[in-house]
Amino acid sequence: MKAFPLVIATIFGLASCGSKQEAAPAPQYTPTPLTAETKIAARAVDETAAAAVLDTARLAFHAGGYETAARLARSVRQRYPAALNAREDAILLIDSIEMAEAAVRVARLDATGCVDTDEGVAVERAKAADKVAYYQQKLARDLQARKRHG
Repeated sequence: MKAFPLVIATIFGLASCGSKQEAAPAPQYTPTPLTAETKIAARAVDETAAAAVLDTARLAFHAGGYETAARLARSVRQRYPAALNAREDAILLIDSIEMAEAAVRVARLDATGCVDTDEGVAVERAKAADKVAYYQQKLARDLQARKRHG
């Protein structure tokens, strides 16, 4: 039994002394340059997929699922880099969500009836109202400057 580890070590030692063959070099990957047609086709695929995600995001938005809508709209910006139109639409939707959330906050604070009596509530309402005004102006500017990408 004491010789067993010695026998195992000898077998592994002999096995490693065998002829060593050098491995063939791995083939080099050469990327194929993208043609204009390939880029246009890739963009069309991204636009179609992103539009479907945005449709779902809009449904969530209109149902009051602001968090889901925002998550989906942000995913369009990350997952579909070639979908320029959909990415712009996603930005507009995210801004609309931010504005709607702030408007809901204003309405809830107004409903408490504490805006006139509680200074903290009044300050919070003013901040939410400012956010609504900011996003109204931002959306108007962004819609005016919006481009449609070929």
